[in-house]
Amino acid sequence: MTTLFSAFDLFPSSKGASTHIAHTVKAMEKKFGKTILISLGYGDMPGYQKEGDIIIRRFLDTHPNLLERADYFGDFVYRLMTNSDDLQIIHFRDIWSGIPILAHPGSKNSLIVYEVNGFPSIELVCHYPRLMKNPGLINRIKEMEDFCLKSAHGIITVSQVNKRCLMARGVDPEKIVVIPNTVYPQTSEISPYNNDKKEDFILYAGTLAPWQGLPVLLKAFSMIADKGNLCLYLACSTRKHLRPVRKMIRKLGLEQNMELDIGLSRKEVYKLYRKSLFSVAPLTRCARNEIQGCSPLKIIESMSAGTPVIASGLPVCSEIIEHEKDGILVTPDSARSLALAMERLVNDKNLVKKLGRQAAEKIKRSYSHKTWETRLYEAYDIFGDRLT
Repeated sequence: MTTLFSAFDLFPSSKGASTHIAHTVKAMEKKFGKTILISLGYGDMPGYQKEGDIIIRRFLDTHPNLLERADYFGDFVYRLMTNSDDLQIIHFRDIWSGIPILAHPGSKNSLIVYEVNGFPSIELVCHYPRLMKNPGLINRIKEMEDFCLKSAHGIITVSQVNKRCLMARGVDPEKIVVIPNTVYPQTSEISPYNNDKKEDFILYAGTLAPWQGLPVLLKAFSMIADKGNLCLYLACSTRKHLRPVRKMIRKLGLEQNMELDIGLSRKEVYKLYRKSLFSVAPLTRCARNEIQGCSPLKIIESMSAGTPVIASGLPVCSEIIEHEKDGILVTPDSARSLALAMERLVNDKNLVKKLGRQAAEKIKRSYSHKTWETRLYEAYDIFGDRLT
């Protein structure tokens, strides 16, 4: 059997999406054998790479315009479909992969699965607010999304918020399987967590995009930075949006209380989770976080490490964190609410240990990689039964 996974994402990279892609493809290889991964690449990455029964085909061309690059990527996917063996399962992660796959005659006899983590019609406006002035383009992208949702045999998504968004778009709930993100073996098996070896730093890991809430976090930290020798550690996956963050750090006078690293590996980030006193996920109120939803890997990884999370009280966070039991939920977009919660954990190490222990137990119980893998295989079986 030959399977195909396609994603308009750079692979590999330090972002959580890359980790998820790697383990989905490995799970497909483990279950079905020969698996082709189509992804983005850059620089000296090989256009063709073979790892066991996994073949990686990277689109290496660049273009300053994202939509132009997505269009060229679609042509690349279509050409590879023409040259591929008969594909039993095709799993795609975005409309830029889905449109050419669904248009290709070679997909007609395949089980087609659309993994929905987010919608470009929402994501692009968050990245490029000026697109709000181009409703025609956004409506065209929505039509492409609807076509992929309608044409796929099954849809995998990562949270109940995502599922409600899909249902509001007219998708049959029976067609949707929710599989939350998981903590992956190469990070979770580094070593058993130890709450007695925590250090006095607070960790934020992820991108610096506005919807992640960095301005709120920096304002909150400035309210408590003088209490002891506290340090806020930013483990950034990319440099994008770094300039305004640095400017705000200087404006708030936090240079002496900050540490910043860019592009750390997932293992390195996971080690930071194990060492940190607690981590923060101050997601903002916006369409990306509230309407389409997400399943923040940063929350799941931190909890797995026995490190409690202070997160915004949004539905996507409360699906994972139970307030006061295995983490703390605060008022979104409120620096004061976040500062009070941070100060509370800084001053109560016993509470940190209690929350961290219960957080690790929850992830082991409900978000393990084995559980995720089982749910993935079950989803393929459910979609296959619907197809027949």
